[in-house]
Amino acid sequence: MIEIERTDPRLRRLLDEERIPTVMIQGELDLACEKSRRIFLDDPDDPGGVLVIGDWVKIHARYPEALEHLLPALAGMNEISVSAVNPWIRDRLAQEWAFGWETRCWLWYLESSELVIPSPLHSPQPLRPEHAALVNRHWEHGDENSVEYIRWRIREGPSFAIFQEGEPVSWCLVHWDEAMGPAFTLPQARHKGYATSITVALVQDLLGRGRIPYLNTLQENMAPQRLADRLGFRRWGDVCWLGAKRIESSDRSKQED
Repeated sequence: MIEIERTDPRLRRLLDEERIPTVMIQGELDLACEKSRRIFLDDPDDPGGVLVIGDWVKIHARYPEALEHLLPALAGMNEISVSAVNPWIRDRLAQEWAFGWETRCWLWYLESSELVIPSPLHSPQPLRPEHAALVNRHWEHGDENSVEYIRWRIREGPSFAIFQEGEPVSWCLVHWDEAMGPAFTLPQARHKGYATSITVALVQDLLGRGRIPYLNTLQENMAPQRLADRLGFRRWGDVCWLGAKRIESSDRSKQED
């Protein structure tokens, strides 16, 4: 295992070869702002996996041996949040970490040539920072500490919304790792095609920036899945989000017994 800088060509080569399963890692590393993070490759000569430690832990490995070489990077950490890992990586983590919470999602992505644009479309406009409180209030993960995060994402963009009487009634942003969301449509504005219009606008903006449009949907939430499928997104597969605490060695011994 070797620790590297985000500009290391070996990292870029691995991300280019595994462009869809590493799309969230690419989004984080390409952020314009500098976030504190550490990046590890399993093998300096022939990388088969990458682990990023920041606000979230992100792990991608092509095969189990690569994962085993990466896991020592978590030594000394007793509590982690892990984003969008393959189920087999989740199962390996479960041998050493107890999950306080776990969410399973589908990862969807879009190739530029496969976008399906329905008609007619509405004319979305960008959100403004003063809309952060409204967006945060309707975000399932929003709380008093997340308003500044939403304001930051609106400022950085892209984001789009449909407005009525000067106020947004349907919107979608892009997270810090370039995943599409959070998105929401007020109840009185549903079933009018607004979500389709803002999603198309956001996708076209991301494609214009040379990015891969992608999103994570809860497996039980069918509405965004139907929209993604209708617009030409492909479902890549199952990914796991985890909050974990390291299992003490004595507790692990009891489990094995």
